[in-house]
Amino acid sequence: MECPDCGGGVRPLLTVDSGEWDNEKHWRPVEDEAADAAPKVAYPQPQEPTQVTIGRGCTMQVYFCERSFRHTALQVMQ
Repeated sequence: MECPDCGGGVRPLLTVDSGEWDNEKHWRPVEDEAADAAPKVAYPQPQEPTQVTIGRGCTMQVYFCERSFRHTALQVMQ
């Protein structure tokens, strides 16, 4: 990716995810193993403590220009 204003490089600024881990449990805190094994009747679920949902369960990343913070930030949702 490149800055839309100057064509320079961009760096990651922020990543916001809809959950702390997914159904495949690629990453999960050891403290949450017991909560994750419990029946799924409580809300929020252990993997969603902030109750933030990006889109339909996506991840949003924000990137900034390496040359100037005044340039347009880029957003990517996956």
